[in-house]
Amino acid sequence: TEETTTARPADGGATGSVGVGASVAVAKLDNTTVAQVADGAHLVGYLGGKPTDLSLTATGAHTITTGAQNGASGADVAVGAGVAVLILNNTTLAYMGTDGSAVVPFTGNVEILAAHTSDVHTTADAEAAGDVGVGVSVAVAVIHENVTAETARTLGEASDSNGSVTIRATADVASIMEVKAAAGGAKNSSEGGRTADQEAGACALEKAIACASDM
Repeated sequence: TEETTTARPADGGATGSVGVGASVAVAKLDNTTVAQVADGAHLVGYLGGKPTDLSLTATGAHTITTGAQNGASGADVAVGAGVAVLILNNTTLAYMGTDGSAVVPFTGNVEILAAHTSDVHTTADAEAAGDVGVGVSVAVAVIHENVTAETARTLGEASDSNGSVTIRATADVASIMEVKAAAGGAKNSSEGGRTADQEAGACALEKAIACASDM
């Protein structure tokens, strides 16, 4: 399976005197791959004879991408937020079920194989630009990978000339999480901006001018 869940603004983000932009991507996924001989099923060879080779293989391959991206710009205040949440359950099962006390005869080789690969990528990205800029990014991934190869019945009779029996489960799993947040605000004093005292004085002066203009 290949599954992609993405949240992002169509126009690049929010703008205005106060710009607020938020994107949230939530994915809950359950992927199950099963190859089995059901409980109670009888196995016989061609024309009712003994089976030669028995092969039971389950292969699960999954690529999962979940991402949230947003940005905001404002003349005064800008807030950008990106949140990505993934809940993932992947199961791959190869199962030879029960058959009471019966023995499965065979004259060749038996393979019960479960092969599982999973590539998971979760990203959150937010940017904000304004006199006051706040960028917030959150990424959460809850991942369960289950791979099983199992037999619940006896394989091979002592009187037969049997080959090999292979029961194997393999998993190749990768999970990558990327979280990025950026914010741009007014210049600090070393860059030519105002200090806190200067900012306070400027605010007081602006208020005084506003009051005088109202008189």
